[in-house]
Amino acid sequence: MKKLKDTITIFQNFACTKKERLEFVQSNVPKLAKVWGDYNHHINYNHTKYFEDYKKLYTDNHPNLVMYNNLEKDWALIALSMLEEIDTPYILNYAEDFECNMTKEDWENFANEAIFKQKIKFVNLTKIRKYTREVFSGYKEGEFGYYYDAKDSPPTRISGTGIFEKKWYTQILTEFVENRDKHIDSIPYGYLELPNCLEGYLDYERGIRKYGDMKCGIPKKDIFVHWDAVTQQAEYVNKQTGQQKGNARDHSDYWAR
Repeated sequence: MKKLKDTITIFQNFACTKKERLEFVQSNVPKLAKVWGDYNHHINYNHTKYFEDYKKLYTDNHPNLVMYNNLEKDWALIALSMLEEIDTPYILNYAEDFECNMTKEDWENFANEAIFKQKIKFVNLTKIRKYTREVFSGYKEGEFGYYYDAKDSPPTRISGTGIFEKKWYTQILTEFVENRDKHIDSIPYGYLELPNCLEGYLDYERGIRKYGDMKCGIPKKDIFVHWDAVTQQAEYVNKQTGQQKGNARDHSDYWAR
């Protein structure tokens, strides 16, 4: 039987330059190591500030680590270059501010069901509670998750934190890179160095539903909880635009869609 650790690579491309967020990640990574400690990890830290702290943290907790410090201000291009060095059929991309809310048993129960039994190509792991409170039309209930065709997805957006078939993730990143210039002005967080730019592109008519019968899933249990006590990306965007909104909650009209 295939093992999850030989099937999924843990993937991150991020920068956190606030001390409070570093401290959160320092408390969270050891928890995640209890679940994914023996998995391959490919991590890019896209800044110089605190790089040595993050490098030590990940090295101490993940023995099978490839750590990058690619400073190019283009999230998708960095991700595509990282994917070329990954040889597992799936990747799990998670934002650094998603807190571990699972045991190893929780994870293995769901991931084994989703990947090996249901043969999904995408699992949404981003703020999923509102999509598990009820059984939506199109859901097929499993023991540990709900499964559905892409055309029946409750949200339209392809969320950033999730499990992705690597071949499909490469496809959607490539499509984004080839077409983003035509749409960049309509994306609220339209800065290529932010993962939010990709998420903003992969919504509505370019979102998950256009993939029709592609198999997707969502766990019944919230395996991540979003930690947003100290935000950073909205503040970054505000500096670029000159607007005085320093908190991501001020942009909730967009992110609530």
